[in-house]
Amino acid sequence: MIKTEVNHLSDNEHRIDVHVAQCEYTRLYEDNLKKLMGQNIRLPGFRPGKVPRHVIVKKFAGNLHQDTVSALVQEHYGSALDKSGLQPAVQPVIDLPEAQPDDGFSFNLVVTTWPNIELSPLADLAVEKWDVTVDDADVDGVIERLIESQFRYEAADKSVEADDKVCMDYIGYIGDEAFDGGTAENAELVIGSGAYIPGFEEQLMNAEAGQHVQVALEFPVNYQAEALAGQSARFEVDIKTVMKGTSCASVDDLAELLGFADEAALREDARTSLAREAAKATLEKTRESVDASLLAANSVDVPERIVREHVQHGVKRYEERRQQEGGAPLSDEEQARFMSYGYAVENEKLQASVIMQAIREQAELTVSDEDVDAELGNMAAQYPENQREAYVQWMKSSKENRDGIESSVLERKCVDYVLSQAHVTVVVKTITQLQEEIDAAQVVDEATTAET
Repeated sequence: MIKTEVNHLSDNEHRIDVHVAQCEYTRLYEDNLKKLMGQNIRLPGFRPGKVPRHVIVKKFAGNLHQDTVSALVQEHYGSALDKSGLQPAVQPVIDLPEAQPDDGFSFNLVVTTWPNIELSPLADLAVEKWDVTVDDADVDGVIERLIESQFRYEAADKSVEADDKVCMDYIGYIGDEAFDGGTAENAELVIGSGAYIPGFEEQLMNAEAGQHVQVALEFPVNYQAEALAGQSARFEVDIKTVMKGTSCASVDDLAELLGFADEAALREDARTSLAREAAKATLEKTRESVDASLLAANSVDVPERIVREHVQHGVKRYEERRQQEGGAPLSDEEQARFMSYGYAVENEKLQASVIMQAIREQAELTVSDEDVDAELGNMAAQYPENQREAYVQWMKSSKENRDGIESSVLERKCVDYVLSQAHVTVVVKTITQLQEEIDAAQVVDEATTAET
């Protein structure tokens, strides 16, 4: 029915030449022609549905050929790939040669495959095995942040002091004329925050709700609105509400507010959540070290087409999320910037993935149903007990979910295998210490990005 020949263009680029017998072309051509003739075609000079075959063939020759070619490729695409024995890393490119044989029809599939590598000895690697821990100070930090998150302002019968919040209406004037952007209603301001121009907040001190205050000041000479820079102004301010900040008086009060029996129960929940985060960070940091060592020891050349398709897919998903949230489509400049930055990042991820696949094959690592069930149990533990079984069943019902779980389990098995073979240095840090390092590195990255 079909003949295939594989031509190796390079280590990871291949062309499958596919030849389909003329009888196949004729069969599909006739099928398309029958469908077309059954559509009650109307042409001048003929009754509806009574147009002769030869007229239809002449009128729609181009469409019939294109539909037949499309059907031929679709029908024989899969079998041509199967015969070749190639495993595409990305969707093959279909090529239709202009010159066609007299005895049938030909098309080509350009197939890009993953690179094969020969692993460097794992025993020569030096890797870090991380152990991210949780101590009492970490739990204290969570409690402090929770107390801060519960801080709120409540209306109070008092005069304005530092750290109070005021709700006010105001109109700003230059001379006797109100200026654009100088009017607001129900504006809220925390005294001492520095949110307004210098001198504004200070002149509200000791005012009370219902009081009118006149604020006189000068705009800074470097003020962003050039028309106002250096100008003398006055604001007619009506104080509507004075609010005082309040917070939980004790950790027991915080626990009660959040639905816990007491401070001990709140602390235990915080420790459990931190332990989950620490376990995740332990795996991520260890995986980062393993990846870095493997990449340094092994040369992997991922074909450009694979990298570009992965980057394009990531950019497309980002743009879709952005538009769902009300954002604009990416501009050409943004597209180019994302593609440029994403290429290096994605290339390294794919290199690590190729190496990990080689390790799985070398160690003959597999994932059993018991492995999946154990992982699901760990994942379900973060949900209330009465919801866990439903969560497990929902995860099992989706092939995509199961594939994701198997991938995670395989990843951990790979990392564990590398650790069992390599020279290992144990790194122990608390989760707070790790987060401080991450935050500091982010500040440096942002400063470097701003400079460039």
